[in-house]
Amino acid sequence: FIPCDLFADDGERPHYFRGNDPGANLSTEKYYHRFVEDTEELTEAVFRSASYHQCATFIAGALERMKTMKKVLVGKEERTVVRLFGHKVANEEGRGDTNFPTPTPAPSVEILWVTLHRPEYYSFTANERLCDLHKCEPGNMDGSTKIFNESSNYILRDKYYRECFFAMLKHMAYWHMLRNEEEVASWLLWERQSVLVHPVESSEALESIKNNVVFQLMLNKFFDCKATPLMLPTGLSVGIRNYMIYNGNMAITNCLPPGLVVTADIASGVDTTEGDSADKLDGSVGDICKSIKNLKVKKSSCAMCGATRSETGGKLSTCSKCNSVAYCCRHHQVLHWKNGHKQECAKSEK
Repeated sequence: FIPCDLFADDGERPHYFRGNDPGANLSTEKYYHRFVEDTEELTEAVFRSASYHQCATFIAGALERMKTMKKVLVGKEERTVVRLFGHKVANEEGRGDTNFPTPTPAPSVEILWVTLHRPEYYSFTANERLCDLHKCEPGNMDGSTKIFNESSNYILRDKYYRECFFAMLKHMAYWHMLRNEEEVASWLLWERQSVLVHPVESSEALESIKNNVVFQLMLNKFFDCKATPLMLPTGLSVGIRNYMIYNGNMAITNCLPPGLVVTADIASGVDTTEGDSADKLDGSVGDICKSIKNLKVKKSSCAMCGATRSETGGKLSTCSKCNSVAYCCRHHQVLHWKNGHKQECAKSEK
């Protein structure tokens, strides 16, 4: 994902590269390639070419989930999806779909923990929601069984997040397939399949996800896991630094960090012969343009969460500057402003 506003025609590009080079005088094409090179260096994860149809399938599934849960596309998100997927996918034959491997269990929880700290997994967390709950930044809070259970219940009461969790696991499995890492992909698919035996909205599914080892490890990434500090070079990104710390600790201690709260183990008895009910939405790309139109921000719903009433049950408030978007609470108005509405609002004023 490359933010659209980086390639604006007005020449006002942010200082996005490491070092002192803003790339302000580069053409759009050269800026794009410089962005890719810099991001690859930052994450130590080489970009891979993916099937357009497979990407469109992921997008179509995401839009359908958003529509079902009355979510909306806002600002940069809408423009990005329109530019990349705003037309029907032609040539259904030979479209390059991925044949995922048969799900198999990971060798150990320890190996899964290190895998989930690879730099490309940096955004594979529930950090944003937990920051709202605990009012602190990731890594600044000690975990405990009580706090962990509170966090888990807070996350899983949202059906939309539960469905997104399934999608994230398949998305990451696809990433590993692009890197010819079928074995790692099969581990994620194994844990995913273990929780898909129950309907997403059922209480059984809730407990199944709560006791899923990948979900528990992902939640632990928010807390201070008390890993032994290592002497590392300066200037590393957070993702790379965390990976080196946990990978180094695993090599030294051969066990999980003492601050982790993990009660789950690798799933057992997974039936890999049954169909994947969560993939039904991914079966057809359909008309993405139509889906996008249904998800545009309307004044009748909150621009951040899609709510049609305020937190207190009253009418939504609108942006006093442009009067084109509405919010259910002050917090969502601030978040929307920081996530792109500031630029949108300025354009509408002009």
